[in-house]
Amino acid sequence: MNSAAPTLSTRPASPAPLPRFASGARGEGPDDAVGDAATVRFMTVPILSTFPAATPVATAATWLWLGMVLAISFLEAPLKFRAPGITLPLGLGIGRLVFRALNAVETVLAVALVVCVLLGPAPGEVGAAVAVLALLVQLVAIRPRLTRRTDAVLAGGPTDRRSHAHVAYVVVEVVKVVGLVATGVVLLP
Repeated sequence: MNSAAPTLSTRPASPAPLPRFASGARGEGPDDAVGDAATVRFMTVPILSTFPAATPVATAATWLWLGMVLAISFLEAPLKFRAPGITLPLGLGIGRLVFRALNAVETVLAVALVVCVLLGPAPGEVGAAVAVLALLVQLVAIRPRLTRRTDAVLAGGPTDRRSHAHVAYVVVEVVKVVGLVATGVVLLP
C-alpha cells in the first residue's frame, strides 16, 4: 500500500482555453486574444460553443419564419380585402388577429435564431440581427400606431386617408425578408 501524501506541483496550471470566434480562430498568445477586427466578427458563449444542433435549428427557424412572413404579409393580407363581403372594419379586425398571432410566432422564432447564433456554430449573425431588429421596430414603434389607427377605424372614424404606419410596416417587412433570406442562404450547407 502506498501511503505517500499527494504532492503539490509548483508548475502553473495551464490556462483555460480562450473562447472560439465565429471565424474558427482560437487565441493562443496574448496578441491573439484580441483578434483581427476583420476576422473576428462575433464571439460565441464558450461554455456551450459546440451546440451541435445550432445550425439545423437556426436553418429551420429562419426558413419557417421567412415562409410565414411571405405567406401572411405579402399574400394573405392584401388578398383578404379583395374577398367578396369583406368590409374595411372586418378586414382590419381579421388582420389584427392574424398579425398578433404572426408576431407571437415570429418572436419565438427570433429567440430560437438568436440562441442558435450565440450558442453554436451557426453562421448568419448579420442577417439574423437585421431580421430581429426589424421585428423589434415593428413591435415597438409601428404596431402601437397601427393599433391606434385600427381602433379609430373600428370605432367609426375616417377611412378615406391612407395609413402611413401600414406603409412603414411593409417597408420594414421587406427589410426583414432580406435579412431572413441572407441568413437562410448562409445557413444552407
